[in-house]
Amino acid sequence: MSRNNDTLWRPRLHFTPQKGWMNDPCGPMYWNGEYHLFYQYNPDSNGWGPMHWGHAVSSDMFGWQELPIPLRPDKNGMIYTGSTVFDRYNHSGLFDERGGLVALYTSHLEDPQKANPIECQRLAYSRDAYHWSKLNGEAVLPNDGSRDFRDPKVFYHESTERWIMVLSVGSEVRFYASLDLQRWQYLSTFGAELESHDVVWECPDLFYLPVSNSHSDGRWILITHVGKGLPSELSGAQYFVGHFDGETFQAHQPPKWVDKGHDFYAAQSWANLPVQYERTIWIAWASHWTYSHDTPTEQWRGVLTLPRQLGLVKAGEQFVLAQSPVRELQDLRKRSILGQLIQNNSSATIDFPIQRDEALDLLIQPWAGNSIRTELDFGNNRLLTMKLNGSTGRVTVDRGKCGLEQYSKSFHPCSSARPEFKNNRTPGGDIRLIWDRSIIEVFAHGGILVFTDLAFVPTPLRAIRVKTLGNTQPAQVFLYELKKNGS
Repeated sequence: MSRNNDTLWRPRLHFTPQKGWMNDPCGPMYWNGEYHLFYQYNPDSNGWGPMHWGHAVSSDMFGWQELPIPLRPDKNGMIYTGSTVFDRYNHSGLFDERGGLVALYTSHLEDPQKANPIECQRLAYSRDAYHWSKLNGEAVLPNDGSRDFRDPKVFYHESTERWIMVLSVGSEVRFYASLDLQRWQYLSTFGAELESHDVVWECPDLFYLPVSNSHSDGRWILITHVGKGLPSELSGAQYFVGHFDGETFQAHQPPKWVDKGHDFYAAQSWANLPVQYERTIWIAWASHWTYSHDTPTEQWRGVLTLPRQLGLVKAGEQFVLAQSPVRELQDLRKRSILGQLIQNNSSATIDFPIQRDEALDLLIQPWAGNSIRTELDFGNNRLLTMKLNGSTGRVTVDRGKCGLEQYSKSFHPCSSARPEFKNNRTPGGDIRLIWDRSIIEVFAHGGILVFTDLAFVPTPLRAIRVKTLGNTQPAQVFLYELKKNGS
């Protein structure tokens, strides 16, 4: 594969490393006016290998500057996934009265004399987010004999005034508490009573979300990720809605899947966001373990999703996660290619010729009952399509005609889902589609239905086509060119 194709497929707005392999985001942190992003990284090849933490920084979560590697493998093993926190009041005793940053991460040591690797939780710290030191000595949370004992997510729980760690242990998650981030006490386990125990639950996260349009109601959201073993060998993220009292988590409803596409994994929420914004943001690895090594780039391999703002919507007795691109994305709309009303007749088509190789933001506002088909046309009969069924609200993303099969037979061609409830805009709710050279993200029905899919098409995008299918209502369509600040 030529480096020209590396350039063709490198997204403009989604983060990718300049070289090497990347997977899970680790400990995204807002600090002193900047967004810091850490991630699982192998700088020496485009394959998974001796894992480091990579580091990048941005003022808006889109224009990223890569920084020196903060954490490298050592005698204790590789540096696996973890999280970062702001130790504001120096609970750890590692700083002065100004506090500092603490990273909790998993060290993974392959021991040739033991059947299973050794995984335990260790600590690193920094006073400026740029320079990191590892805490010497024993692990802050030694392994208890579990084969899979990793991916600590840490946050401060205000009600109990202590730090909480959520940890993946086999096909369960465990909760631990600490006053100083160095000594951890076991609290409880979640998942033992559930049926899904064939695969490891990885990269957990736990946070509180208010219910939309409510000033007093909210729920705790527990996230876990399943790397393999789902139907059709899919990997993805599941979430539980419930209550956390500082010691135990209780789910109030069955788990739901976060993203209906094929390429969403290891999502992690941002720490230390400015309180005045009152928002929860996360970012995820956009890939799939069954073909992550088959994606056809050479210089780099691995991409992250857009940063997304999270909400919680109530429907009857159920709660549904809602996602949308962070509002900063709209600041990157440098040129409106066209805003057009599809006239109300039995069917109509509008065509957007694409003149530049930019990221694109397509917004479709169909009236209730509309059926819509959107085609990304790459020429030579290569199409990436998104369809909305106006009567059921079902959304389908089909990448089966992009030529992906030449890279791997594991690229599942199609994903499809319908909303779990109806509101006054569903079916027929707004559709937002972001295309960025080799990745598509679709947000439908107020963000309660989201699809993330990679699509490595060997030719540039030539046109976007939007069709109404057999309805009599108008639909408004807007297409925007997106550019990073300064580009």
